[in-house]
Amino acid sequence: MKLLIVAENDNLKETLYGYTEIHGGSIIHYRHPLKCMDNYDEIEPDVVIFNAPDFPRHWKLAIQSLRENWDRKRALFILIIDENFPAEEADKAAYLGINALVTREDLERNGFSRLSGLVCRYSMAPERSDGPVFRRVKEPYPLMFMNPENLQFISGVVERELMNRVLFFPSEPTAIAGIEPGALIRNCSWEKRGNIETFDALVKSRGEFLELEIILSKELEGIA
Repeated sequence: MKLLIVAENDNLKETLYGYTEIHGGSIIHYRHPLKCMDNYDEIEPDVVIFNAPDFPRHWKLAIQSLRENWDRKRALFILIIDENFPAEEADKAAYLGINALVTREDLERNGFSRLSGLVCRYSMAPERSDGPVFRRVKEPYPLMFMNPENLQFISGVVERELMNRVLFFPSEPTAIAGIEPGALIRNCSWEKRGNIETFDALVKSRGEFLELEIILSKELEGIA
């Protein structure tokens, strides 16, 4: 993953170094927004973090230039704002294709969880030549269960599905740490179209999401 930061000082870069150490990737830092835009094609960033208070006249140009080649799911654009950011500018930001408006304090305090949540929400699940291609559901639906490793409650949403398999994106990405492929998760519960269903699930793979295979009760005898 490539994080591209546009800011006058190094504070944001220092804050987010830990994220790339855990998830892999690199950080590229620009202090000049026009130079940053000139190098979009060469860098091909996964996430652009732009500090609007530093460059209030350039963030619109930066997002427009990015969106010429990459949509909201291919390249995230996170705009750092302050308390003086006008409401009408927020509307323009949404129209131009910005993924999120975040205050500097929020990103520095909750950088890992905030960034992970945005990456999980907008990034496409990896396409695999050796596995099924999941379709994105029109309306993500909630799923919850207990982590079998530590019995902590985990909630999130299903964003993709195929037959009896789903891709589950947790509200807190670090909550699924320790859940390994092959683990059996009992008593999962989801709500679809107003109906609540309970079932067991087998973990097929784990990344920023869990790939779960829904297991019917009569099939559990060969697994448990």
